[in-house]
Amino acid sequence: AKVLLFLDNVRRPDQIADVIPSCGSLLLFTSRWRFPFPGMSALDLRPMQETEARSLLLDIAPRIGPDADTLASLAGYIPLALCVLARTLRERPDLTPRDLIERLRDEVSRPQITDMAERLAASYQLLPPDLQISFPVLALFSDGFTIPAVAAAWRIDDQTAQTALGLLYSWSLVQWSEGSSRY
Repeated sequence: AKVLLFLDNVRRPDQIADVIPSCGSLLLFTSRWRFPFPGMSALDLRPMQETEARSLLLDIAPRIGPDADTLASLAGYIPLALCVLARTLRERPDLTPRDLIERLRDEVSRPQITDMAERLAASYQLLPPDLQISFPVLALFSDGFTIPAVAAAWRIDDQTAQTALGLLYSWSLVQWSEGSSRY
């Protein structure tokens, strides 16, 4: 049987070495990190075309409406940045597209978000203030973390920690491992 195996956010080659499918099947994975892997063909995602970027924004958050072109430009037409901005507007009804545009123009010193650090900084700035304070504490964990460990580090209860981690996960700022039940 032919199999297509898709893995998202691979960090290291050892994460995929044991799941390479048999001949005739395909392993497709995404990664923000570059690393060599035998038999791998790499494809760098380039910025989207204006019409594609507009469509992506409107598919995720239709209320963006006529501000889609401006937001796409501010995101540099980069798929990850576009998704972050659109999800922000979908999940935050208190933030209008114009408000977000103004925040981006005030916080980004040049007209486009062009590299990963700037995109992450933009995501970070959109977090609620309490998570902006708590999020950097996660850097203390070198090999993932559990909800109780985060609750202890943040000095909050497990349920509140799980809710906050869920928000960070939805923004792609943390990852979840089903196998280890750890972020």
